[in-house]
Amino acid sequence: MNARREYPDVAAIRELPALKSTVISSDWEDINGHVNVGFYMHLYNESGWPMFDLIGVDPSYFSERQMGIVDLEHHIWYLSELHVGDRVTAYGRFLDHDAKRIHGIVFTVNDDSDVLAGAIEFLAISMDLRERRAAEIPDDVAARLSVVTDSHRQCAWTFPTRLAIRR
Repeated sequence: MNARREYPDVAAIRELPALKSTVISSDWEDINGHVNVGFYMHLYNESGWPMFDLIGVDPSYFSERQMGIVDLEHHIWYLSELHVGDRVTAYGRFLDHDAKRIHGIVFTVNDDSDVLAGAIEFLAISMDLRERRAAEIPDDVAARLSVVTDSHRQCAWTFPTRLAIRR
């Protein structure tokens, strides 16, 4: 069985919110002639701001509320090489959450070849930045997170995840 068949097609991924688009620059290339792993993570990190903005987590969340979101785990899928000059867009999907944790995934689509290039699945936790401890997600953010997660669950496709919120 071809494992690629488990992955959604690009049209399905594009149903999700587009988070960040960029062109791969020459400093992202590694000795193998393709994008270095660090830049997949860079794109993921840059995509996190607009993804979390969907649920009301913006710079004021950190500065005024003294709350934060910290990643606990990642799983990375490299599905197709990216090269210098490729145009890419990142899309995000929230998969699950509980009182303190958030599970989601960011997909990278190569816009030039119209293929899914990779995905980074994450498990994150809400933090009280004053106490430097895990804390419950504030009610207003949790409510938005529920709405967005429910809308993402309406997608007619799945992705073979590796992480999960253990209940």
